[in-house]
Amino acid sequence: FKPYRGSEGGVLSVTALGEYLRCPRRFYFSQVLRIQEGMLYDPPDIAPGVPMGLTGAERGSLVHHLIEKSLKGEIDLKELACSGRIPGVYGLTASDEAFVKRCIENFNEFKYCRGARSIYSEWPFLYNLGPGLCISGIIDGLVIADEGITIIDFKTNRRIDDGLLPSYELQLRAYALAAGDILGCDVKKAGLLSLYEGAWYEIDVSPNALNKYREDIVGLFDRILTSYSTGEFTSGVNCQICGHKDKMCKQ
Repeated sequence: FKPYRGSEGGVLSVTALGEYLRCPRRFYFSQVLRIQEGMLYDPPDIAPGVPMGLTGAERGSLVHHLIEKSLKGEIDLKELACSGRIPGVYGLTASDEAFVKRCIENFNEFKYCRGARSIYSEWPFLYNLGPGLCISGIIDGLVIADEGITIIDFKTNRRIDDGLLPSYELQLRAYALAAGDILGCDVKKAGLLSLYEGAWYEIDVSPNALNKYREDIVGLFDRILTSYSTGEFTSGVNCQICGHKDKMCKQ
């Protein structure tokens, strides 16, 4: 991570931008001090020999990994959903297996990948918004069809909380800007696929909306620069699901 320093230039990940929007103090801990939430995780007390189970982040990583392998044609998710067996993964609890199975079943019902010319999984990019303003990211699903492209961001939250939605939407907006310009294609759709809920949250990707998104992201860069200049990273929302709560942060 290299902080944005005006004429010096710099790059911010789309995830970091969303993190700052959600909570500047959380951004400070993870992006400036480099203290990740996983370092502060307290494992639950369990009896010896009993599987501990996966954390929410680990479940999400596993689901993303399986979808990526499916989109590359390496595994069949319909077969996996029927059998309940996850190749190469052992020691999952019944709760873990039920969670993954539900996410995969909901993905199998998803329609936007059908009829595509090309589908890219985990598509990385580096995009220049203007002088000294670069964003980087990885798009979960990029579907290219004759009528345009569809951008999909997979989420494995049990429920998309209203407090999280603005930061997730910011990420989608950045993806839409970058993919449309880099590929020279119209963005037809962009949305969050909430895999556990089986819900689709779509954003406006009209030309006017995309221009507004660009202005918003540039403005967010300016706010981050101000925080670096003043040293002020105020607390935000969603403290109840932040790993820094009651450890690094006493808000």
